[in-house]
Amino acid sequence: MNNKKTKIIVCAIVVSFVAIPAITMAAVQKMQQTGLDSPLGQKIMTNVCSKLGEFSANREARLLEMSKKIEQKRGEKVKEIENKKMEAMQKMEKNRANLDEKRNIAHAKLEELAETDEQKKAVLDFKTAVETAVTERRATIDRLNEEHRIQLEQIIDEHKNNMEARNNAFREELQKAEGAIKERCNSGDVDFLQMRERLQSQAKEARERYQKNKDEVAPVNEKVREINLAHRDAMKEAAEEFKAKIAAAKLELKQFFPDPTE
Repeated sequence: MNNKKTKIIVCAIVVSFVAIPAITMAAVQKMQQTGLDSPLGQKIMTNVCSKLGEFSANREARLLEMSKKIEQKRGEKVKEIENKKMEAMQKMEKNRANLDEKRNIAHAKLEELAETDEQKKAVLDFKTAVETAVTERRATIDRLNEEHRIQLEQIIDEHKNNMEARNNAFREELQKAEGAIKERCNSGDVDFLQMRERLQSQAKEARERYQKNKDEVAPVNEKVREINLAHRDAMKEAAEEFKAKIAAAKLELKQFFPDPTE
């Protein structure tokens, strides 16, 4: 998920929770002048307490929206990985078919050149060594690609779970603060200014903990880059191993087909 959008939604939740509606600063000042026991003070406080349910609904709606965005983003990333895998598989299969055709042609030419029994056996051994190396390399590549895909999907799932855990912790802190205010409203023990300050303080602390937890988690892009580099190195190693096997097979074959220019 876009971190900027997530931050905006989180801040909006905090603001909607702390900025109690239907109460202007002028009304607050008026309430301070007349006192909580005055008709105006009682009216304002009754309005504040009655709005707590609305605060809860608005907050939950925003958090639900955030969760949907997280799940949507995860689905898009997984689909992107699957599409790239499909495209890569199609391209790889086409390249493999072309290489198979070229190898078969090369093997046929070698068989035509073989005259003695030793040369024929050498060609057969060379063909076996090459085909074995090709099969082993392709199996290694398929395994590395599948492991790479699984690792990417695991990172996406871990990121989604981490975000949901942070969001749930954030939600629980706000619910706890709201529950305390509801209890005071129900008991009639309400001081608007004290309540407002407490809400602001608790929401600020919750937001800071949310940000701290987010910062402690390694960025997804960094993890993806590490996995990509490891996959690239493993693919290079497989390619070098394949080249070495082919070089050894060619060297063995060359003993039975001396260069006429030498």
